[in-house]
Amino acid sequence: MPLITQFSISKQEYTDGIETLGFSAFHRNDLDLGGLLADTEGLFTDISIGAEKLEYIRVDRLIAGSIQADQYIAGGQTSYDTGTGFWIGLSGSTAKFSLGNSAGNKVTWDGSTLAISGSLTASTIDIGGSDATSFHVDIDGNMWLGAATFALSPAKISNAGAATFSSATITGNITANTGYLGGTSGWVVSTNYIKDVAGAVGLSSVVTAGDDIRIWAGHATPASAPFYVTESGAVVASSITATGTINTTAGYVGGVTALVVEASGFNFGAAGVIRGGATAYDTGTGWWLGYDTTAYKFFIGAAAGNKLTWDGSTLTIAGSTVTGSLAVSTSGNIRSGQTAYNTGVGWFMEYNAGTPRSSIGDPSGNFMTWDGSVLSIKGVITATTATIASTTTDTFTINSDLTDANVDLVFGRTTGGNATLRYNGTTVNIDKSFTVSGTAVVLTSRILTAGAGLTGGGDLSSDRTFTVGAGDGITINADDVALTTPGTLTVSSTNSSSGSHTHAITSSSNPGAAASLLASDASGFLTLVKISADTLADKSGGNLTISPAGDIIFDPTGNDLLPNTGYDLNIGSLSKKYLTLHAAELWVETLVAQNTIATIGGRILVGPTTTLTRDLTDAATTIYVKHNEMASGDRAYMEANGKVEFFAITSAPTLEAEGDYSYTVTRNLDGTGANVWNAGDAMFNSGTIGDGFIDLYSINGVKGASEAGPSIVGNVRNSATYNDWTSHWAIGNLNGLYGYGVTTYGVAFGEYAASKTHLTLDSTNGLRFFNGTATVIGQWDVSGNITVGNAASENVYITSSSVQIRDATTVYTDLTAGVLTLGVSTTEHLVVSSTSVQILDNTTVYTDLTAGALTLGDSANEHALINTSGIALKDGASIYAQFAATTTIGLTASEHISISSASFQIKDGATVYTDLTAGALLLGLTGAGQSNVYINSGTIQLRTNTTANISLDASGNITVGEVGASKSNVYITAGAISLRTNTTDKITLGTDGNISLLGNLSVGTAGALYSGQSAYDTGTGYWMEYNAGTPRMSIGISTGNKMTFDGTNLEVTGGLKPQIAFTANRALLQGDTVSVFSADNVRRCGFTELTSNATIVNDTAGNNFDSNCAFRGVEMSSTCKAVFYRANTGNAYQIAQYVITPTAITLISDNNLTGNTYLGFDVAKVNSTSVIITYVVAGALKARVISNIPFDGPTEGAEQSIVASNVSEPQVIYISDSHVLFFYRNTADEKIYLARAQGTPSPLIRIPQFGRIRTQKFCKASGGTGRRIT
Repeated sequence: MPLITQFSISKQEYTDGIETLGFSAFHRNDLDLGGLLADTEGLFTDISIGAEKLEYIRVDRLIAGSIQADQYIAGGQTSYDTGTGFWIGLSGSTAKFSLGNSAGNKVTWDGSTLAISGSLTASTIDIGGSDATSFHVDIDGNMWLGAATFALSPAKISNAGAATFSSATITGNITANTGYLGGTSGWVVSTNYIKDVAGAVGLSSVVTAGDDIRIWAGHATPASAPFYVTESGAVVASSITATGTINTTAGYVGGVTALVVEASGFNFGAAGVIRGGATAYDTGTGWWLGYDTTAYKFFIGAAAGNKLTWDGSTLTIAGSTVTGSLAVSTSGNIRSGQTAYNTGVGWFMEYNAGTPRSSIGDPSGNFMTWDGSVLSIKGVITATTATIASTTTDTFTINSDLTDANVDLVFGRTTGGNATLRYNGTTVNIDKSFTVSGTAVVLTSRILTAGAGLTGGGDLSSDRTFTVGAGDGITINADDVALTTPGTLTVSSTNSSSGSHTHAITSSSNPGAAASLLASDASGFLTLVKISADTLADKSGGNLTISPAGDIIFDPTGNDLLPNTGYDLNIGSLSKKYLTLHAAELWVETLVAQNTIATIGGRILVGPTTTLTRDLTDAATTIYVKHNEMASGDRAYMEANGKVEFFAITSAPTLEAEGDYSYTVTRNLDGTGANVWNAGDAMFNSGTIGDGFIDLYSINGVKGASEAGPSIVGNVRNSATYNDWTSHWAIGNLNGLYGYGVTTYGVAFGEYAASKTHLTLDSTNGLRFFNGTATVIGQWDVSGNITVGNAASENVYITSSSVQIRDATTVYTDLTAGVLTLGVSTTEHLVVSSTSVQILDNTTVYTDLTAGALTLGDSANEHALINTSGIALKDGASIYAQFAATTTIGLTASEHISISSASFQIKDGATVYTDLTAGALLLGLTGAGQSNVYINSGTIQLRTNTTANISLDASGNITVGEVGASKSNVYITAGAISLRTNTTDKITLGTDGNISLLGNLSVGTAGALYSGQSAYDTGTGYWMEYNAGTPRMSIGISTGNKMTFDGTNLEVTGGLKPQIAFTANRALLQGDTVSVFSADNVRRCGFTELTSNATIVNDTAGNNFDSNCAFRGVEMSSTCKAVFYRANTGNAYQIAQYVITPTAITLISDNNLTGNTYLGFDVAKVNSTSVIITYVVAGALKARVISNIPFDGPTEGAEQSIVASNVSEPQVIYISDSHVLFFYRNTADEKIYLARAQGTPSPLIRIPQFGRIRTQKFCKASGGTGRRIT
């Protein structure tokens, strides 16, 4: 390869430029363009030196036009500020320049900033002219800025080191061993400290072997200060209120053994924990995550209740273990939809207190339940085979416990009516005669008793004879009973046993104006024209007694019952009282009430009251009263005619033959002597302990002169002592009540007793509240003054001019004329007025808030002043500290704290490690690969850059993992733990221990779902598994009642209780027309099938069903059901109409389809009167229309041929008159076909031109004769 050592272009003007210098095939050491443009500025408009590079270019002057993006000129440096040399070019769209050593002294321009690393040497420096923006250094080393001369500069440093600034912000070191900042009363500068005069706030530069305190506030001794910062950055504060973000990448929370903050996140250490509520792993209620003893563990929930635990190897839910299977505790459950056993729509499985239970379906509709011993099914039971354990082949048990008061079993027939067997909860009755085919049992407890005139009888253990006994005037013969011959009846005749029968006598009860023997009529009436007497009198000198069997009724025409003379005659007497007086109006001049218990007179007692029905002597100990409301232990009271007596009731009431009640009593409890009382006297029952009564009196109460009226008092009895009761309320004269000793009118409420509270209101004392009988705890007096509390101790006193809180009369709080004083005014106290708030000691003000300015301390001495300008620490008028809009604590070039109205930051130079801004706290750095903690008002987040990995929101909810599309995370709330995709719950564990699953619960083929049982059909509980490809289930007790499915057969051991419905007190199965009472008589064969021993209600033809095929039921209307079936002796259909109101089912007809042997058929409804029936004859598919069904004598249409051969198991679907679909199984290839019509179809059998539909083959169902599509 030829080597060009030097290439020279002599001096020449180029106006069009050099297009390309390309030396792709040569090695270039030197390209010399020297002198090319020495005299004339020529222009290379576009020079491209291919992909190679020149070792150097030597020119007198190089002026560049434009450099393309990402192209550069370099010498030594390989890229901008990389290596030693220079680099100039475009980095993207930014022009940059670097010169020197990137790791040492250099000059760089990054597009906005010129940076110089190394020494800058010049005799003088003048930048910016001579105005306020200029900068100067003279030859003597003096430096100044902001003016043309050193003397006029506001900011200058002499060559001797003296500096003058109008103000200064210094980010580097300040060295001063002594001096002040802010004057001699400001900050004191010493060798090791900057602090205030008192030393309570300061900065330290002392370096020892320990973790030195560099910043402190609040105490002259830094270690005792409530706030300090150590040289390692540790902050100690009594409290921190952060309104922005706190950032940290290192440090501890809770000491070096607790939470370690690292750049990548939080480190809890090998034995660290996170917890909330729980005190240790699986202890208490809450959550716990960390290392415990031997493993890293997790717990959430209640240790003694529902919980989720991970012990390092096993995840346990509510005490159960998930190890290939999901095991639920004996108190847990598995459910979907239903909230409890047979509650709601869905399914529920549990092991309830030792009893396995399951339910599935809708309790208000069709459902299946297993209660541990009985399987209950509501709905249609369909099975290839069915076995009901403990049920013989000729019985079928129906159990029912619905809301009907009676449980009925109805046996229906088309003739003879129905028979009803009814159980009413006590006895079983049948409404038809019945024959006992076995041994009849006769109740020998039943007794035959001889009536009047008969002898004999006895129990039913043998035959019994009754004999007619001879009586007065009766003769007994061998075969008759006769009367003896009566005697002659005369006026002087007497009764004779030999003639006890009567003779007819001619008499009249209403002879009119004629003579007659008088006899009352059938109603006991005697009607005469007149009794000729104006006066009825008893001439014997005694009393006249009128004693009719009924009532005495007066009906005078004048409407008056009058005495013979005025102001004469009495009705009753003191000892002969009328029982009751009923009158619409009582019109008297004088109403006199005796001094007794009454509802009229000087006193009214309101309480249980009765009256004596018989006179009571003073020696009697048994009383007879009208009512039976009194009980043994009651205390009764009687008062009348100046007599008073208290009684103790010592027995329960006894009903006497006369209709009244008797009690035994203890007399004279009051000690004034037993008294004589008359029938009709009132007896008042004051009851026993806790019973009350009302005493309304005008003069005195029951206790006599000690209680003066008028008053109404509510009393409650305290004990069995006759007069031991206490007032609970009173209205009126309170003299003798509630501690009053003189006549005072008012009201009182509450029990008047020791340790009880009550209140009184009267015109002298006002409203008073008492504790006990004499201690006043509150009063509103008649002058309007209010005392709340005991006036001799702590109380509140309210007048028209002030409100005071006092201890006796010493005022501790006073509100007068708008000024509030808290405390005793002669000592320390607080005064609040409309213009200021002050804290004083006697008259010296120590705290004053006036016009927005707060002074803390004596303003003549050391104090703090807080106003709109900030916070000042002062001594008299001198200011010692000022905290204004922005406060910086620490060296801003290194670690420091910056506090402003917008943020609180802990920084290292310009790098912010902790930031609290706008209510958000950031601990750590943001950026790619940086971990941090982010806290705001709604959440706490552990993040990578800005992506949250762990979040705790304001409601206490925890999210572990990233939230976003296709992101998985764990979401923990007080109510549940959810495994989610984005925000969609997939698996949820509730506080009730239940797990909700959105989607499928997949258990491995070797796993199982179980509770209680330890394996399939082993133990008590339930077990579900996919055992080596065979699905199996067992529920119940393996040695008792249970239900199992072994992959082929469903077996129930115990009672099988189908759900039945009640209509008009009739027990019916689900079908309207089928009653089944024997076992194994219903099964499916392809579709629906009855075995040969099944029956249809009202099958008048008596045909048995063919066991090889089915019956079809079609609902023609709400009142008509058509049943089609294949009989053993031919093909027939039966038409049945179901009438809802009557209990019978009426058959309209029973007709046979004739002429062929049908192997299978199907029916489709066309309208309310017509159906299409399709059937198989000798392998051919036929069809015809049956019409006029609701009426007797349905009409058969012409038979239509659909398919010629190989047809089995047909089905027909009617869509419209032009769309009728016929499906069948082809016996030749075991496929399903949609048939094509043959010939001309009838108007109702029009086959759409579909092709043949091929499906998979039919396969026989295991263990049965039917087939199913697989």
